[in-house]
Parts: sequence; structure tokens; C-alpha cells
Amino acid sequence: MRLAGADVLPFRFTNLSQTLDSYVAELKLLVKNAPQAPAFDFAPLDGALATLARATTDYDEAFEKGSADGSLLRKTNAERAGLNLLLMQSERRMLSETGLPRRPWFEHAFYAPGFYTGYSAKTLPGVREAIEAGNWNEAADQQKVLVNVIGNLTTQLRNARARLQ
Repeated sequence: MRLAGADVLPFRFTNLSQTLDSYVAELKLLVKNAPQAPAFDFAPLDGALATLARATTDYDEAFEKGSADGSLLRKTNAERAGLNLLLMQSERRMLSETGLPRRPWFEHAFYAPGFYTGYSAKTLPGVREAIEAGNWNEAADQQKVLVNVIGNLTTQLRNARARLQ
């Protein structure tokens, strides 16, 4: 009901950023505990998450400010519709164009059923499953895919924040 009656969709993204940080911490622990694991460079992923964290905080703060001072309600219907469209499409920015290895039909980069676990969910499945399999080249490739997806989401949120001003 809250979404149906909202002039601007009441989406917040800071929790998503924090959750992704916790998923990456789990991946780092997997690598640390993996037998004969090579040094795996998480710097690109850490950088993408830091940029996403700034974008989510900036958006959430701008939304709160616009809600508190009423500036969101002073926007035209067309301006609010444009913002809502960006917000509705934000979930689509979490998709990988190529899908997961061996399962291209699963495109969500943050969550998917595990390859060997049936419908049990895996977080950051492309990278996680490659690490679990000890396939370090695939893990590096999937990290690039994940960094790209996070970049797409970051851009979407920056565009949404720009519409709040």
C-alpha cells in the first residue's frame, strides 16, 4: 500500500550497500580458508563497493531531505515520474548481461540458487561458486562482472539523486 500511494517510491539503498559489504567479507573468509588459495585481489570489488556506498548514502540523504522539506512534492508530475522510473529500474541494474557460468538464465549478480544446492540461495553467486570450486580464473572473471554490475547500479542511483535536486 505504501508504494501504491507514494508520489515518489520510498526506496532506500544504504542497507543494500551494507549487505553487499557483508557478502564480500564472507567471500574473503572463503578465500582465506580455502586450501592452496592463491592471493586473490579484492581491490576492484572493494573500490566498487566504496563508490556504491557513497552513492547510496547520497541518494538516501537527498531523499530524506526532499521528503522533510517538501521539495519532492513540489516537483512536477513528469519529474516525479522520471525519478520513479529510475527507481523501478534499479533492480534491473543488478543483473549480469551474461548470466551465471553454466546457468546463463540466472542473471541476478547478487542472489541466485546455488549450482549444487538446489534452490538454496547463494550470495554473489558467480564469484562465490568459483571460489568454492577453486576455479580462480573464473572467480577473477566473475569479480569483473560483479564490479560492472555494481557500477551500473551506482550510476542509476547517481542519476536518481540528480533528479531529487
